[in-house]
Amino acid sequence: MRGAKFIFAVILGLSSLTARAQQVDSTVAKVIAENHEIIENKAAKSPAYQHEIRLGVGDGFFDTIAFQDTPHRPYSMYSPGLTYIEQQNHTFLPHFFAEYNWTPDKRWSFGVQMDFFGFKWENVSYVGGSDDPVSIDNANCYNYAVMGHVRFNWNRDNDKWRVYSSLHLGFDINTGSEKDMYGRKTEVGLAFEPTLLGVQYSYKHFFVAGELGSHFAFKDQFNVYSALSKIVSISTGVRF
Repeated sequence: MRGAKFIFAVILGLSSLTARAQQVDSTVAKVIAENHEIIENKAAKSPAYQHEIRLGVGDGFFDTIAFQDTPHRPYSMYSPGLTYIEQQNHTFLPHFFAEYNWTPDKRWSFGVQMDFFGFKWENVSYVGGSDDPVSIDNANCYNYAVMGHVRFNWNRDNDKWRVYSSLHLGFDINTGSEKDMYGRKTEVGLAFEPTLLGVQYSYKHFFVAGELGSHFAFKDQFNVYSALSKIVSISTGVRF
């Protein structure tokens, strides 16, 4: 009788262990399935290429409107002894920029951009009573901007075509040959750049893009370095 009870207890113990083992296996399988689902969801949200490096160029509309050649006057009819200076032969550089983008999520991108633009001209001096210039001096003005940015991608499921908007914010260094009213040749001011609409086409590791927006840079209301520049820009780059 005791032997039968012992065998029965052993059978009950084995059954309990088997049930626990099955429960553990079920729990492990559930955890693995959940982790697999999390990985799949993360992969679905992450783009195939998370990093971009681009080089581009934008227009210099603001500079060409704000800074123009001084109208020439008949200085031979002016009183002798006074000196007059004209700004002539303006040459403008467009915006050249380099940018890095990191896209951890298909909706959002973050990065940094470096932008450069400027122009040069000639200061032509005349003396009253003569139309012949007495001196010609070269002058220039350049702007360097460093801006961080955030970009929102409107369509996240199309790898080839991307439509986005972005906002850049940082600082601008304005420098050149001339001094301001305080005798300074270099000023540091605010720089920001909203991109209203950007369109990018990608093929494997390469892409081209076009943007509509504007670049702003200023120190205060009296020192505006850029307001309507870089309205249109184009760029190309690689992604990896």
